[in-house]
Formats: sequence, C-alpha cells, structure tokens
Amino acid sequence: MKKIKIAALVCCLMMLTGLFAACGNDSSLSEPVSSDVSSSLAATPAPTEEPKEETKTAFFDAHIVSAELLDEYDGKTPTEGGVFLKVVISVTNTMEENIWMLDEDFQIKWSEGAGAVPMEAFNDEMVPLEYELEPKEEAAYTYLYEVPAGSEEFSIVFIEKFEDETLGDTYYIPVELD
Repeated sequence: MKKIKIAALVCCLMMLTGLFAACGNDSSLSEPVSSDVSSSLAATPAPTEEPKEETKTAFFDAHIVSAELLDEYDGKTPTEGGVFLKVVISVTNTMEENIWMLDEDFQIKWSEGAGAVPMEAFNDEMVPLEYELEPKEEAAYTYLYEVPAGSEEFSIVFIEKFEDETLGDTYYIPVELD
C-alpha cells in the first residue's frame, strides 16, 4: 500500500518537475509556466487558511513557521531578476500509519499560472528529497524557492493524491512574509 502511494506521488511530481524544467531557468522568472501546470494548480477547489494557521489535509496538518525574501542563502545567489523565498514549513502526520513526504509536495505560486518547485537541498536545514513521518510525528524543514524580484504575494500549494490515483483537495496556503 505504501509503495503504491509513493509510486503515485513520484510519478505526479516527476510530471510537474518536467513541466517546470521545460520552462527554462531565466524565462521562468518572467513568463508563466505552461498551462498544464497552471491547470493542475487550480484543478480543485481551494480551501485556504489564514497565514500561520494550521492547514488540515487528509494526511497531515501543516503550517508556515516563517517566510522571508533573501538576496543570498548559504552562499548561493539567485539568477538575475530573481530572489530567494525561504519558507519554513512544519508538518505533523495525522494518519494512523507512516507517510512519505517529498520535497516537491509543497510548491510555490506567485501569480496566475506562475509557480515553482523548491530547490534541491544543499544543507541540513533544507527539506530532503523524501522523508518519512510516523503517526503523530512532526518535522519542520526549510523550502527554498527562486521567485521573481518584486513579487510579494505567494501561496504554498499542496494537492492531495490518493493511492487509487484520484485527486483530493488542492490547498493554497497564503505566505505571510516576516
């Protein structure tokens, strides 16, 4: 059962990653991502919570601990025309069984049709490619996104996907900058 869930999530995330990668590094900062990605981000009604409040999904509770825009993070700088958005997200498993989380479970959206997946981890604070949470276990990780300079309104997007490949709710969690 766990293997099916993991395989389904990996397939979905690989498709989304491919779509984001097809947009290119520099042009993705100024042009919207493909319509396939924007339609998947808006495919389901969006329960939205207030910033810093707990978002409850079918699998876990999550909340944004902190969020800030940065010109540099851990010695790295964004591409020209971009800034880093550093978001710390806390997740608590509410299931009676272990769940697997992926770094791309939480994507960022900054305008209609424009979004990105987090950067791959390059330090111990950042979310690993995947991690497992036991029942009631909580974990908080840093998600680092490259976003266009001048953008100030963001939402974290999470799409529920079940073992039978059906999609549940899509959550848009407003990001309140510190």
